[in-house]
Amino acid sequence: MMMKKRHCKGMTLVEILITVGLFAAVSLAIYRSLDGGIRVWKKSQELVCEEGIALFFERLTADIRNAREYSLIMPEGGETKFAFSTTVVTAQDQILASRENIRQIGKVEYYFDITAHTIYRRQANYGQAVNKKFQDPMSIVNGLDSLHFKYFYLSEGKETQTQQVSSVLPYALEAEVKFTDRYGPRSLKKLILIPVKM
Repeated sequence: MMMKKRHCKGMTLVEILITVGLFAAVSLAIYRSLDGGIRVWKKSQELVCEEGIALFFERLTADIRNAREYSLIMPEGGETKFAFSTTVVTAQDQILASRENIRQIGKVEYYFDITAHTIYRRQANYGQAVNKKFQDPMSIVNGLDSLHFKYFYLSEGKETQTQQVSSVLPYALEAEVKFTDRYGPRSLKKLILIPVKM
C-alpha cells in the first residue's frame, strides 16, 4: 500500500507572522495620520475662536461708529449686554414694491448667553425699536467663558467707570472677552470711543 501525501490548505507560521506585521504597519500609519489630522483640527479651532472675537470687536466698533442719540430709542446695558440706537441695514417695508435693503435708524443689541457660551447680535429697524422688539439674534462667536462691558462717562470733568448704561450713551466702552484654549484662560479687550451724532 502506498501512502498518499496530504495537501493541507492552511497557513504556515511564517505567513501568519507576515500578515500580522503588515496589519500592524498599516494600522500604525492610519493612527498617525488620524492623530495628525486631529491636532491640525484642534489648532484651527483655536484660531477660529480668536478670529471670531476679532470679528466681534470689528462689528461692534462699526455699529458704535454709527451710534446716534435718539430720544425714542434709549441706550440700555449692563455687564453682559449693550443696546443702542445706530444706523442699521434692513429690508424695506412689505408695502413698498422694492425689495432692496436700506439704511435707517434702528437699534442694535449685543449680549452674552452664559448657557450657550455665545455672543449674539440682534437688530431692530425703526418701527421695531420704538416698540421694543428685535429681529432674530445672530450668533457672532461661541465657545467663550464670558463677555463684560464697562462704560465710561464724563461728569464735571471727571471720568467715571460703571457697569450700567445711564440714559445717555457713554463716551467710551470697553469690551472684554474671556476664553480658554490650550494655553489656559485668556482674555482680549478693546476700548472703543463713541462719537455721538445728534
